[in-house]
Amino acid sequence: MTSLDPPAPTPQHPPLLLRGWLFFLVAALAVLAGSAAHVVTRPVTWSAQAVIAFVPVGERPVSATSVTLMVPRYVAYAASPYVVRQAAATAGVPSTDLQNSLTVTMPATTANVAITVTAQAAATAAEAANRIAALVIERASADPVLGGRMLARATVPTSPAGPSEATLLGGAAVAAVVVGALAASGVRWYVRRRYGSAEAYVPVGPRPAPGSMPGTLLATAALPRPIPPEDTVEMDSLDDPFSDVDTVRFDPGAVITRSIAPSSR
Repeated sequence: MTSLDPPAPTPQHPPLLLRGWLFFLVAALAVLAGSAAHVVTRPVTWSAQAVIAFVPVGERPVSATSVTLMVPRYVAYAASPYVVRQAAATAGVPSTDLQNSLTVTMPATTANVAITVTAQAAATAAEAANRIAALVIERASADPVLGGRMLARATVPTSPAGPSEATLLGGAAVAAVVVGALAASGVRWYVRRRYGSAEAYVPVGPRPAPGSMPGTLLATAALPRPIPPEDTVEMDSLDDPFSDVDTVRFDPGAVITRSIAPSSR
């Protein structure tokens, strides 16, 4: 390094905690642990469904349009607090819990009513759904136009409702990897912005001389010859004007005399 070279910048290394892989592990483990704890501790629920079919009764013919217009009132009746309290007393569950876990729907283009109950016990869900369906059929028995029939009784479910525990844990693992990758990318972006890239730093120390590094060759280049100016003219050398003059030996103590030839007139 010469005196004219600018001083090399001192590289600033980020702290040890600012490592992408460290943030990846922390974020991924945090998400995975939290999700796994939620999946394992969540209550297991069971769902049972009973289906009622409504058909016209009596001698007067009823169109299909009229039937589909009259069935929704039984949907509202099945979800009413009056029916829910009776079914909750039969199943032995609080009426508020049964009201929150009850779903009554009417599939499109049909005259059927589906009653779905979700509970923490499989037998309780089936018993509550069948009890509500029975109350609705009992109410429809007094209708002179429509009559309700049990199309499908609710059976005791054999598998919990919703996705399985393995599926939820697999989704939690994927989410943990995604969150960890995002956290690592964010940390690396901050490190590059705050401390710069490691390749941008110049190593501190004298520069190696040419050819001193192993595996390098010292190359030489021929210098260009000077070109003579175009406005110069070569001239012959002149004789010495003092070549015909007599010379005497110089003596510091002697008097120098010189004869002068008379000029011709």
